[in-house]
Amino acid sequence: MNKKITFISVLILIMSVFLWAQSGTTYMIQDETLVKAYHETETYNGKGGSSGKDYSKWVDVVGYKNIYDTYGIDIEKISDSLYFYIYTNFQESGDGWITPADLFFSIDGNDSVYEYGVAMTNHQSFEKGSLYSIINYQTSCDVFASRSDWIYGGRYESYDKKVPVLITGGDLLGNEGSVVWNNIGNGHDFRIDVDMPLSLFGDDEIVVLDLLYGTAICGNDVITGSYQPVPEPATLLLFGTGLIGLAGMGRKRFLAADTRRHAQIKKKKLCALCVSVVNKKRKGGEDN
Repeated sequence: MNKKITFISVLILIMSVFLWAQSGTTYMIQDETLVKAYHETETYNGKGGSSGKDYSKWVDVVGYKNIYDTYGIDIEKISDSLYFYIYTNFQESGDGWITPADLFFSIDGNDSVYEYGVAMTNHQSFEKGSLYSIINYQTSCDVFASRSDWIYGGRYESYDKKVPVLITGGDLLGNEGSVVWNNIGNGHDFRIDVDMPLSLFGDDEIVVLDLLYGTAICGNDVITGSYQPVPEPATLLLFGTGLIGLAGMGRKRFLAADTRRHAQIKKKKLCALCVSVVNKKRKGGEDN
């Protein structure tokens, strides 16, 4: 019985570790991409204006971290939709004339070219939640080239490239998607929920999804990363099959041990009976 209880305890521990790992204590894509400060069209290595920040090196956030910080992104593919959950403190209404950036990604494993873009706000003729392919875009350098009073994020570290921030053209794949800004307040001011129906991608399958999000049109904080979808039912089936297999092995071992134990008990009883019979015969012989 103790062995059976121990085995069940081990199974519960394995399941708990698996579920904890799946729930995650960090974001799927962490904000680890650094940016280089720019002034007009050139790199900037001096100090920040009112912030006094040192921009001689690559930094996590250009400007104020309590305004332009994106913490992380979670991605999941469920049923017939692709979901992005972006955690940021940059609000949908922006900071003055500075508005949120659009979301850029690819699905073929080539993160040097982002062939898809999601309009995160309504701007020009682009509708919030619409998906575009073969896109043209403006970079933060394009937006701020003539803004001599601004220091902004001009390049991101991964490829040392300029930061794409606004879709300016492309093929509209559909406007059935949605972008919803939720005020969640618990340290992350906003969670942006982006829902893209998989039907918009046609026959294109998601091999590896690579994304870039510049937070705002100034590119002050850039987050990049990759996501490879794993079919959820197959994963659960594999895990369940493994547990069933372990349970079967444990039960088989337990039953075998139980059978041996009963055989030993039966043997001991039989030996005890034989000894008792022999003793009775001896005693009967002595009485005669």
